[in-house]
Amino acid sequence: MPTRYRSGIAGPTTFFLTTMLREWRKLFESPRVRDEVEDILFHTSATTSTALIAYCIMLDHVHLIAGHGEGGPGISRMMQQFKSLVSHKLFPDLHGIWVPRFDDVVLTTESIFLTKINYVHENPVRAGLVVEATLWKWSSARFWLQDEEKGPLTKSREWTHRAAARQARAPGVHADSPLRNSGNDRRNYITHSVSQAPSPGAPADSPMRDSGETQRDRRTHD
Repeated sequence: MPTRYRSGIAGPTTFFLTTMLREWRKLFESPRVRDEVEDILFHTSATTSTALIAYCIMLDHVHLIAGHGEGGPGISRMMQQFKSLVSHKLFPDLHGIWVPRFDDVVLTTESIFLTKINYVHENPVRAGLVVEATLWKWSSARFWLQDEEKGPLTKSREWTHRAAARQARAPGVHADSPLRNSGNDRRNYITHSVSQAPSPGAPADSPMRDSGETQRDRRTHD
């Protein structure tokens, strides 16, 4: 299972992150604006020593998979800087464009890692914006599926493996735990799309249409 509560997580860790615009306002509808949001994301990742592993900029929310050597506190600083720069540089006349805080999941297994990457990249397809993930310019799909270099992106799994090792040492985790099962997930990710079951009431491209989690499990943190 993924792990939450990032404030208490120290050390190198990989996160699945979602941040949303208030009232699902489609402020990123313009390709020019998405270009600028992407530039800010790349800049913020570099200046905060964040490993940017995957991302997708949608019309009203952003998904990221990112690692930070300081764990929760480090990823929080990165997200605060990213959201602040987008607000002040692109929408200086608008107040409070973002939903406060952001959602996070710590990725502790190879299976969860690859499932979340697939989920991020398939967002524009599920929303009907493109027919395949690599046609959406504002994501890391081409980097992962076609090895196209882009910005500061990395395919490092190091921090996911470290988080898995920490959790595997915790009481109650056994040898047959999913933490120890990576199998052929890389091959399966490349050749198949992970099935996503929609959540009632959420927009087509909503981050609430997540895979492997229920609405009961999802929480938002500082």
